[in-house]
Amino acid sequence: MELELLTRQRCPLCDEGAATARRMASLTRTKLRVVDVDTDPELAVDYGLRVPVVRDGRGNVLAEGHIHPWRLLAAIIR
Repeated sequence: MELELLTRQRCPLCDEGAATARRMASLTRTKLRVVDVDTDPELAVDYGLRVPVVRDGRGNVLAEGHIHPWRLLAAIIR
């Protein structure tokens, strides 16, 4: 499985979510790709107000906003 973290610069909640996503990805040996939504106009429109967002490789949203570590872990191992 691969995870995608949608984030943006100068976003404290994104920084916190990134740390959580990295920990959970490491625990599950899952690749994590970080994408700044402001580099893609479509992503900025769709997710700009929702970041941070963690999606699986198929684009399904696993977590958004405050990323709770154990809920994300459960979503990854499902």
